[in-house]
Amino acid sequence: MEYIDTSALLKAYVPEPDSDAFVDWAEGVPTRCISPLSAIELHCAIHRRHRMGLLDGRQRRSAIGDFDREVDADLYKLLPWPGDGFAEGRAAIERCRPIPLRVLDALHLAVALHHRCTGFATADPFQARAARRLGLRVKTFFPSA
Repeated sequence: MEYIDTSALLKAYVPEPDSDAFVDWAEGVPTRCISPLSAIELHCAIHRRHRMGLLDGRQRRSAIGDFDREVDADLYKLLPWPGDGFAEGRAAIERCRPIPLRVLDALHLAVALHHRCTGFATADPFQARAARRLGLRVKTFFPSA
């Protein structure tokens, strides 16, 4: 099972660098996992881009509609939020020190670990480092430095 962080997932719905690479990769993944946090975060990111003038109203509606339809069609496996998700997120932060892991990134990692995902896709270099430290196989969608 591959857990897809919102930073990577967004590339399927909003044109960004590495969007094509993400879509090509995701098409070959049999079990694409996300969490309830992913859905909220994705909607928020799309609306933020609209407010910033990066997407017009039609693009915003299309991106959100496409994502919602694909969730409804079970293109993604929606993993339930773990009852101890916050404690697991805190533990991930502690295990990954001194990597500067943000709260939501730690929570995504906690969900992936809780549900025993073996892979983790992200467009965030710090989260990628943390995921590797936590033993996940990582697929990245950001330019190499």
